[in-house]
Amino acid sequence: MIKRIIKTTQLPVFLRPVSRHGVNSSGGRWSSYDHRSAFTLVETIVAIGVFSITVSIALGGLVTALRTQRQVAAFISADNNVSLVLEQIAREARTGYDFCRPNSCPPGEIDFVNAVGVPVIYRLAGGAIERAEENLTNGTYTFSPLTGINVTVAYLNFVVFGNQPTDNWPPRITISIGISANSLGISSDVTNLQTTVSSRQMDALAP
Repeated sequence: MIKRIIKTTQLPVFLRPVSRHGVNSSGGRWSSYDHRSAFTLVETIVAIGVFSITVSIALGGLVTALRTQRQVAAFISADNNVSLVLEQIAREARTGYDFCRPNSCPPGEIDFVNAVGVPVIYRLAGGAIERAEENLTNGTYTFSPLTGINVTVAYLNFVVFGNQPTDNWPPRITISIGISANSLGISSDVTNLQTTVSSRQMDALAP
């Protein structure tokens, strides 16, 4: 019984012996591609094209994101720098007196006497904010820049109110400024800032 079962069992087609003439034992013609598949040339070209387009879009988005990140970082750095300068001006002006006296201040400039009795000047020159103290020995001023090289100041205005001894008002200074970051792509974009500071002493009571 066992021998009969083995004898009558049929082998799968792919296990059947193949003759040298390309005909298998069941009489069918044998081909080496019966159980294989592949892409055609057109399909390969299309796949490569789709892949190339996808990579190009992804790289373009990555480059744009990196550029935007650099621009934002440059703007934040410029804004922080100018904010520190404005804070310095406001802090010194808050305890100052004799603003723009005896004559009015020229555009983009303010002068006053600080808390220690030294005349100081803040001005806009060459796209930067500068500060100078009067040399009490010879009356000269030596200016030093306050803003960094990563910032360009487009304009600087000082509006002074209550700086006359007889007006009975404490001096109030409004500072408006326009800045731009020195970074590719945003150097032409101007950001406007403004702050107002009042002196703690009346000009009529100042030393």
